[in-house]
Amino acid sequence: MAESFGGVAFKVLVTGGQFPLPVAKANVNVRHIPGGNINYVDIGGLDIKRVNPNVTIASMSAYASLYALLGTTGTLIYDGVTYSGAIFSDIGSPMFYEGGSGMVTTTLEFLI
Repeated sequence: MAESFGGVAFKVLVTGGQFPLPVAKANVNVRHIPGGNINYVDIGGLDIKRVNPNVTIASMSAYASLYALLGTTGTLIYDGVTYSGAIFSDIGSPMFYEGGSGMVTTTLEFLI
């Protein structure tokens, strides 16, 4: 199954034979209380899961189509799993544009 978001396909650049896994960070806030050696630590649970794959996109027009979806919610197909309601939160500048083949390499971020 090919990876895609909003109907725009991309190929994940796999490192070490494994897709980058979705991860969530702990939502922790530390505030120092002035005038003493006291800190207030607020543990807020886990943040939303994110996945940040490096990808290859077939052409500059496909890159533009994907860029137009930035900030939208849609269906992400990633590593054989379908995530409905994924949020497309970031797309990097094209890191490599191979003029002959038209392939574009960049980094994407999805909130799942």
